[in-house]
Amino acid sequence: MCRSFQPVRSRAWVPLALFLLGTVTACGDEPTSNAVDASPDAPDDTAASPLIGSYEVSSITNDDDEGLFREETKWLQFNADNVFMGFWQKSKGYRGITRELFLATPTQVVINYAIYNYTLEGDRLVIENFDTRIEATRSTSSPSEDMWAPMMSITQQVMVDEPDAYDLEWDGGAFWYSTYEELRRVSFPTGEVLDTLPTNSARALGWDGTNLWVSYNGYDTLNRVDLDTGNRIFTSASVGAWPYSMAWDGSHFWVYSSSEQALVRYDPAANSAVETIPREDLGTTWLGGIAIWNGELWLSAEGGIHRCTLAPFAVVASYQVDGAYAEGLATDGTALYAFTRKLGVYSISRLAISP
Repeated sequence: MCRSFQPVRSRAWVPLALFLLGTVTACGDEPTSNAVDASPDAPDDTAASPLIGSYEVSSITNDDDEGLFREETKWLQFNADNVFMGFWQKSKGYRGITRELFLATPTQVVINYAIYNYTLEGDRLVIENFDTRIEATRSTSSPSEDMWAPMMSITQQVMVDEPDAYDLEWDGGAFWYSTYEELRRVSFPTGEVLDTLPTNSARALGWDGTNLWVSYNGYDTLNRVDLDTGNRIFTSASVGAWPYSMAWDGSHFWVYSSSEQALVRYDPAANSAVETIPREDLGTTWLGGIAIWNGELWLSAEGGIHRCTLAPFAVVASYQVDGAYAEGLATDGTALYAFTRKLGVYSISRLAISP
């Protein structure tokens, strides 16, 4: 089974990390006798570190919204290959795994260049710095990656030379994707551009079996467009400001309003929004893409892809995406596809759950 993160075995970051560990503590105190040799030849093998192992989090305080640790972190794992993993789960069931390189001394640990003091008394671990304090207990019953968030592998993909591409939609024969300046229809997996339509800051895309629908930045409506000119031929009632993604379920569009942070079900026949799943029930503040596949709702959010039920809304399973960040979602009826970003490369990717 492929993994979503393979640490680069380069030690270019180690001298800097050792220097930081040897000269600064996490709380800004003077260097202590625990300072380590900052030379490039200093030992950097963490295999014997007392931190190695898995820990169940009992409490976490985090005042840094951009920090490494999430308040939803449930498990910590320090591996002998220098990889730290944080297993997190939100209230509605969204799950994911944060991965970073780490380096430890007997009293401090650097994780992704951030320095933390730690104490380990028996099985009780405390990690802290200016903004964060975590208390955890060593455990041998930690979840596996496969159990927590199984892997989705990329089985086929076509590169897209457009960093401002957003949503993705299948029209029965090819994929459409949206950019600031135009809509593009491309063949998969050749990547041949079959058609383009002019647009102005398009975002969400939907296909109702016959027509292409588009939303635009700053508006609260959906628009059916002419496939020859790209002109709007119908504008819907409000579905919530800044519709970011949408998917067709056979009779309705499910639309994510990024302004309201809500999921809205829109009925084209009645030209009205007939159902709303508010932010509190959705359980996340950002969705990148939506698809209806095999009667279930699939969302890209929180860095992964999530399979959900709608009545009531619940996250059934969460998946990692082979080291990539997933946004727009679509399906051709046989597989799930996503706009993915990996190492700065944007692609339309065909996904499969790894065995």
